[in-house]
Amino acid sequence: MSDAKITALPEATALTGEELFLASQSAADVQATVQRLKDDLTWIRPADWPAMPTMAANIVHALVAIHDHASNRHAVRITVSSGTYSVDWGDGVTDTGIASGTTAEHTYDYGDGDLPAVTSRGYKVAVVTITTSGGNITAVNTSVAPSGNVVPLPWLELQINAPAATTFNTFGGARLCEYINFVATGTVTAISFDGMAALVRIDQPGTLLSNVTSLQNVFRGCSSLRRVNLSGLGTAVTTMQGAFQNCSSLTELTFPAGTLGSSLTNLTQTFNGCGRLASLTLPSGAFSHVTSAASAFNGCSALGRVVFPSGAFAATTSMGSFLANCTALRYVEFGSALAAVTDIGAMFTTCALLQHIKFASGGFASLSSATANLFNGCSALSRIENCSLPLTFSLLNCRLGAAALDEIYTALPTISSQTLTVTGNFGTSADTPSIATGKGWTVTG
Repeated sequence: MSDAKITALPEATALTGEELFLASQSAADVQATVQRLKDDLTWIRPADWPAMPTMAANIVHALVAIHDHASNRHAVRITVSSGTYSVDWGDGVTDTGIASGTTAEHTYDYGDGDLPAVTSRGYKVAVVTITTSGGNITAVNTSVAPSGNVVPLPWLELQINAPAATTFNTFGGARLCEYINFVATGTVTAISFDGMAALVRIDQPGTLLSNVTSLQNVFRGCSSLRRVNLSGLGTAVTTMQGAFQNCSSLTELTFPAGTLGSSLTNLTQTFNGCGRLASLTLPSGAFSHVTSAASAFNGCSALGRVVFPSGAFAATTSMGSFLANCTALRYVEFGSALAAVTDIGAMFTTCALLQHIKFASGGFASLSSATANLFNGCSALSRIENCSLPLTFSLLNCRLGAAALDEIYTALPTISSQTLTVTGNFGTSADTPSIATGKGWTVTG
């Protein structure tokens, strides 16, 4: 099967909403909107930030903000293969002979004449340069907090040329950092950008993620990040729990062929809160061995059409709140039966525009948790294919006609002491509830 693409709209239109908006504006407004669209796609470096120095192997360059209202104590920790490392703090002070794996700390003086003038953003900026005595940089930690300092670390930009580095011990403390340029890295096995709310852009070698097996929380909370290059993602990733959670500026993601397959088992909250994610391209075989997918797409309010590839979620047991609060979602299709799922509570809650759900036949044989709130707030729902739910559920105040209701009744399994509520659907005046009651169901409405 070819790759599956989850998109914002069920079918393409001649003009997008943004283009329609542009067509109705004055020339000046159009220019401003076009510029905003360009800004959305790229990162514009502030003109009054100091230029980054020339790149060379085993050197890390960083810009650091110095405020007139903070302690301005900063720290970094570098691991080298041999020898020591040095830090030129960019204010005339250089610390040398720092042992590998030891934290280097420095306090800036906002009034220091060696610092450049105040930028338009209200702080001064120093250029930090980290070098080695001859060994290779093997690990970089810019998230280490200085002693006695609990405030976010004010790194602004990082340029890393470390061809032997295998570990980047989270950049999460660098919450003001907007851009990271990985000029060169080694075989990276651990990396995280968790909590970098200001991060807009990452440039990296195509192999940066090829040997990483865990993407747990890797980009969580990167609410300014607009794009992520996943072209080099490896095939051995085991977990993506929280990987893109609350990446509210991401608009599209493309996963390369061969990824998200037999190794991946955890999709819990992976795309939770990605409110602008409108396009998601999945390779064939994606999610086939995932066992937990609770809240995986919760709050993806820009998704309009979701078609999962064949085999997806065949092994999944937990899908609670899976597509909850996807307020633009109109159509969803599952390519395989959800035969192992035990929990789908609130799976489609508050999907107010959802019209059509297509389940694969043969699903829900293992379902054991309550499903009463499964379709809460799905007021536009007009069709459910292969609705073989074996437990009490409600379709209260949906838009189901008589034929759609009968289709649901026909797909129901034979059980006892379960109730289906269909009150508020216009088709109840001409439907055939006896199809369901003949299987042991109580139909209300």
